[in-house]
Formats: sequence, structure tokens, C-alpha cells
Amino acid sequence: MKSIAVVAAFAVVFLANGAEWRVSLLAPCESKSARLAAEAFADIWEKVADERPAVVSELPAEGDVVVFGEEQMNPFTFRQRLAGKLPPNEFRNGSDAYRLLSQKEGDRTLLFLLNARPRSLFYAVYRFFELRADCAWFWDGDRIPKGPAPDIDGLDVTESPRFDWRGLRYFANRSTETIQPHTPPCGLGRSVGLTSVACATTMTGMSRWRRCARTWPLFSVNSPPSTGLAQTSA
Repeated sequence: MKSIAVVAAFAVVFLANGAEWRVSLLAPCESKSARLAAEAFADIWEKVADERPAVVSELPAEGDVVVFGEEQMNPFTFRQRLAGKLPPNEFRNGSDAYRLLSQKEGDRTLLFLLNARPRSLFYAVYRFFELRADCAWFWDGDRIPKGPAPDIDGLDVTESPRFDWRGLRYFANRSTETIQPHTPPCGLGRSVGLTSVACATTMTGMSRWRRCARTWPLFSVNSPPSTGLAQTSA
């Protein structure tokens, strides 16, 4: 049985016999993306569990390890795949696909965060905390509840976005005070506040369309009634 404690800047697990069991984040110094993703992982872990895993560039002798990056980023990932301990990379080239894969190595757990391209490594980080710490990422702020140190064991999740191009776009006018994405329901008579609406834009080939991603009932008290959809830049 393991229990969690905080010691210095490390995430430390005390085993039943009192020995320390550290959780480390393996990201080579040569890969800026892997190091940044590891720091982002450590930041969120610390917010959840009030402890910060150490970011290391070499595999520690003991303790659980989160491994950041595919074989082109991380030499340890390359060696594990070369030794037949990791399945082949089946990501579509240039996609935003990622995989969370837990493996046992002796008494410890290795969690591999594998990525098709550098930015999808960050998607893997955020997805891990959605799955194991009940975190959620919203336009108006992140939801990061306090709790025990997340469990890195038992994961095998591969995901890829449906669309190659995704983003957020305002339905905004040039005013610094309001935007007018639509005519408000009868009786409201107010235009919607600047940060209240985001629209997701999806592009595949020559087709582009927008769908309203989030609308909040925040209305400016001194705004004139909305006259309809405001102009937006292409």
C-alpha cells in the first residue's frame, strides 16, 4: 500500500515499509517541447496534490516515471521500442494524435505520453488530468480540484481529433465593451458581454463553418439593444 506525502520539490510516495517511492517526469534536455510539457504536467499535478514531481533528463534508478515524447523526442522511448517493449507508432503523420500508455517495469510503473507532433504532447498532458484527476478546461477558467496524487497505472488511451484545423473565434465587433453574436431572447434587450461567447471554427479542405461553442448569460447593463449578428473578420 502506498501513501502520499510532500517532501521538498518532489512527489514522494511512502511504501508500507517506510521507504520513499518517487514519481519523476522524464524529459530530455534536448527537446524543448518535452521539457515544456513536463513542466506543464508538474504544474497541474502540484495544483491537484500539493506536491511537485521532479523533471529529470535521465531515467531514475527507482520510482514511478512519466515519460514524455515519442522516440524522435525521447531516447528512452526509442530504446524501449527498439527492445520490443513498446508497440509500434501508428500515428498519422502530422496529426494531433496522442497516446497514454502505462507499463510495468519490475516494481514500478512507467507512463508513456506519446505524440504525433509536438503540440499533441500537451493534449496528452491535459487528457491525463481529465481522466485521473477530474480536471476540466473551460473558456472561462480551468477546473482543477484538489485530491490525492493521480494514479498513473492502468492507462492505454489513444485519441486523435476528427478535424485537422480547430480553433476559437469571437463573433465580435470593434467595440471594447460588447459583442453582438445574435439577437437576445425577447425581453432581454441587451448585447452580450465581450468574453461571453466563443465560437469554434472548423476547416476541412475548402469547407468552413462555425458553430457556437459556449454562450453565457452575461449581459452589459448599459448596452443598447442588439440589432443582430455583428460583422466578423474572415
